[in-house]
Amino acid sequence: MIQTEDTQYSLPQPDIANDSLKIRGARLEEKGQFDGKWLDERDPLQKAYVLANGHVINQDPHQYFTITESAEQELIKATNELHLMYLHAHRQGAERR
Repeated sequence: MIQTEDTQYSLPQPDIANDSLKIRGARLEEKGQFDGKWLDERDPLQKAYVLANGHVINQDPHQYFTITESAEQELIKATNELHLMYLHAHRQGAERR
């Protein structure tokens, strides 16, 4: 999307209810599902991942977060728009070289 002052063919941005954009916390029931190792540390790549603490999601693995479908769609739109802005800036920089 390119923003211009001429709004003749533009579409209004839909209003999204604030509650539908909230991130909500939730918890899994603790049933021992996170006890023990879940990576094969004999594999050098997985071992390196463990040594870099990549396998630690957070201090409480039973906690997770949810978003609504509306929030997911807004996140997708924002990500796509950011990607397009990057491509545009990259193209402009390449043309100046």
